[in-house]
Amino acid sequence: MEGEENVDWERMAEEDQPGLESRCEEILRRYAGGGALEREMLRPEEAFELLEQLEVPEGFDAIDDQCFAGSFCLQAVKLPETVREVGDGAFDGCTSLTVAVFGGGVERIGDRCFAGCQELCSCGAGGVGALDLPDSLVEIGAEAFRFCSCVKRVVLPYRLEGAGAMCFADCFRLESVTVPAGCLLGKNCFARHSIALKEVVFEGRTLDEVRKMRNYPWGISRPDEVIQATGGILAEAVDGRQADLKARCEAALRAALLGSEDGSLDIDDTKPEEDFDAVYDLDIPEGFTSLDGGVFSGRALRRVGLPESLVEIGSCAFDGCHDLVEVKFGEHVKTIGKWAFSSCERLCEGDGVLQLPDSLLVLGSQAFGWCDSVREVALPPRLQTIGQMCFISCESLARVTVPRSVEYIGFGAFYYCYALEEVSFEGRTMDEVRKMPNYPWKIPDTGKIVALGGLLAE
Repeated sequence: MEGEENVDWERMAEEDQPGLESRCEEILRRYAGGGALEREMLRPEEAFELLEQLEVPEGFDAIDDQCFAGSFCLQAVKLPETVREVGDGAFDGCTSLTVAVFGGGVERIGDRCFAGCQELCSCGAGGVGALDLPDSLVEIGAEAFRFCSCVKRVVLPYRLEGAGAMCFADCFRLESVTVPAGCLLGKNCFARHSIALKEVVFEGRTLDEVRKMRNYPWGISRPDEVIQATGGILAEAVDGRQADLKARCEAALRAALLGSEDGSLDIDDTKPEEDFDAVYDLDIPEGFTSLDGGVFSGRALRRVGLPESLVEIGSCAFDGCHDLVEVKFGEHVKTIGKWAFSSCERLCEGDGVLQLPDSLLVLGSQAFGWCDSVREVALPPRLQTIGQMCFISCESLARVTVPRSVEYIGFGAFYYCYALEEVSFEGRTMDEVRKMPNYPWKIPDTGKIVALGGLLAE
């Protein structure tokens, strides 16, 4: 823009803030056309340092790390619908920032993104103290809203999968938080909240289920007084809305099956997305022979029934379904792909026994990694291959039975399974077990390995 070097920005900031806003937005429109808004684009620096309000133009898909960090004059910002990510520390230390309006497409808010924004939510459309987050949000980083001392009420969006460590720490006026069913909370998420915190409400969980969650009680000083639960899995499964969602989703899958040439179910068949993102209980219709990669990844599913026609479960099919408790396998599944059930922390919650179909031949890499509720696995009698790190970080896994049919176990299959009490090998001597590929598969204590007999005995 011609003449920028001759502009008295300080005088403009004092006498014509709307004019200053217009000039800054015009500067940013030069760069809007895809990609991130970076700090280097905020030139001349003195203009943006004196800016009080900013509407970021459409076209940027991210706000880069530290982009507006330390902009002490900035009081209000509006992000466009095109932005998907607000980077680490993007508004860190913006001590005058009162209002942040998110576009409807933001999926991630980075670490320390709004840390130290002491005036955030001191006014706004949602009411004084109400933090208004977009429904599209999936992840909130560590310390993202730390020291936001004017925030009083937070309703976390229903699609949110996780809020990082110390996300709302030192929010001294925080009174009320609502946590959706599929959301995990990081360590000390609400640490040093003072005495203002009156309620943290967990949707779709019983109090017993809440207490079993990772990192409980998240720095809450009076958990028995503050934490509330609106119900468990069974209570919500019969909810009228869930019954309607289940019916609509299963009808959509039956329609997709009619148009399928090879019997595969892929992510494009799970439409409308808002229904499949919200449904808890789903029975996949007979006729599908495979689930493609990522088809239900990150969904809110609690229970799923797989058809007898199913032969293959693809990679990442149910990866990150944090509330998935029950899977009913058909009796013809031969392959469970890599990461298929990775990070399903509540899988087998209850009795802790993972029941796999007798037809199974192959378990992929990390197929059941981070399944923290699995305590016992009796691998099926025809199984041939266990992929590398298949059960990595299954922190409750205590007992595993490996059939004679297994010829290959990948590196680190039991990495970080520190609760292991016994890994039994059927039909093998200890000498034969030691000669298997990748022995001892990162089993923490090889003394827990038991051989139940050799080839001659069998």
